[in-house]
Amino acid sequence: MTSMAAHTTKMKKKLVLYTFPPVPKSYSFSPFGLKAESFLRINKIPYETCYTSSSGKNKTIPYLRIFNGNQSTDLDDFKEVSDSNEMIAYLLKDTDFGTDACQENLTKEQKAISHAFLRMLEEHTSQTNFYYRYHLHMPAYCEATQLRERVFMGDKSKLGNMIFGFFKKGIVKWWKQKATARGFMRYSSPDVVWSMAGEDLQSLEDLFVSAPDQK
Repeated sequence: MTSMAAHTTKMKKKLVLYTFPPVPKSYSFSPFGLKAESFLRINKIPYETCYTSSSGKNKTIPYLRIFNGNQSTDLDDFKEVSDSNEMIAYLLKDTDFGTDACQENLTKEQKAISHAFLRMLEEHTSQTNFYYRYHLHMPAYCEATQLRERVFMGDKSKLGNMIFGFFKKGIVKWWKQKATARGFMRYSSPDVVWSMAGEDLQSLEDLFVSAPDQK
């Protein structure tokens, strides 16, 4: 399933972000899709969105395809970047997208702090969220996001409904295995894991409050 939404002006390069369809109160249920699209929005980088459930070359969603400015997106001549971190790194490196302001005034210390917090958020905070969401509260999460209808079109397609059923059961089992491997299951209560996520977010808030005003 694919559909296109435009956020474009003329540029040397045309960007198409392939990501999951939006869900209620969010333009993606995927945190990686949110991160990639938020970076594009914050930096006012023109792009088109292709809503899809088909993965890219690395078997992941989202992914970014880069075309020449006047080139049709129907052609196979494009550069594809998978993984939200690789997308952001590409956009920061390529001078065509004007992202220099993101880092040009940062000191080495600030860059180091940014790197450390990014790794905390991606390798710990988000993982506690996935554990809470996919293993402990998957039915409630599916209902709140209307995942069956919005992403799998399960209300209109028997095949989509069947795939959603496999997805819903499979991800709970998969995340139990991941939670066990990460050590989350050894704690006396899931609340212990959730409190660690709260401590992460509190440290992030403390960093923002203590940061000097850049206005």
